[in-house]
Amino acid sequence: MEQSKRTNSARRHVVFPEFNNPLYTEISLSQWLAANPARLLEDNFGVTSEVIEKLPKAALGIAK
Repeated sequence: MEQSKRTNSARRHVVFPEFNNPLYTEISLSQWLAANPARLLEDNFGVTSEVIEKLPKAALGIAK
């Protein structure tokens, strides 16, 4: 029996937002994770509360 092949003929558009703002703010991944509720991180990253408690709460920086 021959399987029929399905092709997706829908066109997908990729949109890249542009922000024309002279203000630049840097945030580390550690700070971003610490600023979110633990439940949100548990649900979206599939980690336990114990793992989240061990995450750094401030930027670590880069050592030379």
